[in-house]
Amino acid sequence: VTMGYPMRTSSLWSLMNDVATLQLHLRNKKGAWFFYHKQVQALASNAVFRSVLTPEEKTVLQAVSEKKVYYLACDSLGGSDLLEAVFRPVVTEPAGKDAGKIADICRYQLHLVTVLAGRLKEHGDMAVELDFARAFYESVSRLEQYGLAILPQTYFRLLTQLVGTATVPFTGEPLKGLQIMGPLETRALDFDKLVILGCNEGSFPRRSVSTSFIPPELRRGFDLPAYEYKDAVWAYYFYRMIQRASEVWMVCDTRTEGVNTGEPSRYIRQLELHFKKHIIRHVPQVSLCPPVLLPEPEKTQEQIDALRRGHLSASALNAYFDCPAKFYYGKVCGLKEDQDVVAYLDAGMFGTVFHAVMQKLYQARLVDAACLQRHLQDEAGIRDMVRREIFEQLSTDELSGRNILYADVIVQYVRQALRRDWELLEKTKAPHFEVLGVELRREVAVDGYTFVGYIDRLDSLEAGKIRVVDYKTGRVEAADLEYAGKRFPHIGMQLYLYRRMLEKDPVFAGKAMEFSVYQTARLFVEGVEVFVPSPAAEDWMAEQLHGALAEISDVSLPWKRTAEPETCQYCPFKLICGK
Repeated sequence: VTMGYPMRTSSLWSLMNDVATLQLHLRNKKGAWFFYHKQVQALASNAVFRSVLTPEEKTVLQAVSEKKVYYLACDSLGGSDLLEAVFRPVVTEPAGKDAGKIADICRYQLHLVTVLAGRLKEHGDMAVELDFARAFYESVSRLEQYGLAILPQTYFRLLTQLVGTATVPFTGEPLKGLQIMGPLETRALDFDKLVILGCNEGSFPRRSVSTSFIPPELRRGFDLPAYEYKDAVWAYYFYRMIQRASEVWMVCDTRTEGVNTGEPSRYIRQLELHFKKHIIRHVPQVSLCPPVLLPEPEKTQEQIDALRRGHLSASALNAYFDCPAKFYYGKVCGLKEDQDVVAYLDAGMFGTVFHAVMQKLYQARLVDAACLQRHLQDEAGIRDMVRREIFEQLSTDELSGRNILYADVIVQYVRQALRRDWELLEKTKAPHFEVLGVELRREVAVDGYTFVGYIDRLDSLEAGKIRVVDYKTGRVEAADLEYAGKRFPHIGMQLYLYRRMLEKDPVFAGKAMEFSVYQTARLFVEGVEVFVPSPAAEDWMAEQLHGALAEISDVSLPWKRTAEPETCQYCPFKLICGK
């Protein structure tokens, strides 16, 4: 290979860029230094870095990543010469123009490359990366000599311009095997078999327009090189290259997408039309194989027995109604989605924060109008609770970016829910809410299966009547509560199971029951709504529940895949399902 391999496409260059980004995102908190988790993960996934890690070092990085922490302490990333060389704070003053600080960065990079090179020598397949390490070391050493008093970010940009264009030559035997070279290196060589890659117009010849203050007319008047001269040079390269070859392959891309026009090189047309050469065209065609449908997962008696020994929930049952295979992967196999560290609250975390704050506000046994008014007036206290819950969800200790907006929205949702509860007390003339439980755990046995549920809030406004409150931060429609021929009412099934659980409880048996779904956004439009399912809806729910459990218990029926493509769109198991 005569052209060499460019530094900017190497794994080592990518590693050093990740190291620079790691240092530029250093954070100081209470006197300790922290790295941002994304940069640490990028380093841990780099091919060069992973290849030289010892099993003990991999264990350290794995343990840190499993903590799901937003910022990682520098002290938690040590324990070896390599980890100490990488994960130590260097760019502690990114806004300072100090030659001494730049010298520290240079020494940091040189020491890191030295440690890496020592380990790369032990890997025979990393010889090329070792050459890149040598070239990087030389470039940093040259920059260090100037004693630049510049910003750290400016230093890294200068280093990119200096090192990013460098290439590392390959060594080999030029008289045998496959020779890979650019057009310039072929001028004095003859080839028997030749393959020209990228033989498209604009690539061969290359469409290169260099910026110049000299107009084309003055170039021609003073015999300076013009565009026609460059075209002639490329034409010379091509015809000199093929003049003694017995077999020439010219590969071009005929796709017309994006900026690629798919036009073959002009030299192909010249050979065909001007020199009357017979050109054989080959167009590769790839036929798409039909999708391989995997057999549906088989059901075994051991699986059913395990389900009977364990617990089911309304969400698991709803997953079965959506797709039995989804229920199989999630509940029977126990597979879960990988939980990555996230910078902002997702929909699930948003709802968790709201539920946690409401649970804390309704801890008292009796909640009257005065208590609700105190909570409404203490907006700072509610905001503080929301912030602490967000910190808990994100494993961080600061609120930034869109999380500030999310916190404001949750605070307003909480305050509106309190306001609607106060209006409900005024409307019903009830003296207080008798809170019978928050996050109340209850269970019920149905057809040999045990269902467990956590009721967000159970309260009572009058004797002999209880109210099941369910908070929903997402959108709730009428079709989610009762079946209307459109989709399965998931919330309705959840509330039905709550009814079954409470009816079996001797404390609540025989009491009238009603449901209130607090859809947070809708609370700004109207007051608290009461939902009482019709007897026909209750019978339909019971029929669906017993029918689903009978299907689950039938070993002759496999875990079928759904026929609804909408269900598969957001399924966490769609990559392994085979549908």
